[in-house]
Amino acid sequence: MTRTLTALPLSVGAIISAFALAGCSSLAGTSSSSATGIDPIDQRPSADASVDPDSGAWLVPLTRGGEFETTQNGLTVTIVCDGGGDVDIDANDVVATIVGSCEEIEVDGSNNVVTAENAEEIDVDGANNEISALDVIEIEVEGTGNLITTTSAVEIEAEGSGNTVRFGSGSPTIEDEGSNDISAG
Repeated sequence: MTRTLTALPLSVGAIISAFALAGCSSLAGTSSSSATGIDPIDQRPSADASVDPDSGAWLVPLTRGGEFETTQNGLTVTIVCDGGGDVDIDANDVVATIVGSCEEIEVDGSNNVVTAENAEEIDVDGANNEISALDVIEIEVEGTGNLITTTSAVEIEAEGSGNTVRFGSGSPTIEDEGSNDISAG
């Protein structure tokens, strides 16, 4: 015997119809897309992420020992590092704002734009990424056409060609194993 929706009692059918028309509980009021173009239910970057009502960007809290990782191309996200945490962007065309102090920021991909406050380490591999940060202990860059700017760094290591690293102050240890432009500026 096959059961169909019409065979259900009217009250159950009415409840299902009401959910379909109005949304259900915490899903009510959400749409299939947001200002980021992301389906807020299926594409949430982490379980504790929320959407910033002003910018439409995902807000992701991160603490020391925690990790945020995305492989989602085109993501717009704000990550709040509360005393540490690792950020791993393994995608293209991501726009990330990182607030606070992170342990490591790793960017693998192309055409990503990352603005960060402080990090112990920034590791970039790919092409045409733009990374800006305040204070960084160690910067590693591989690939081509990447631009990294920071107010200060202790150590800078570059491989590949056409990468540009600018630091504002200090005398970092510099190791260039390619054809890159590393200087104060």
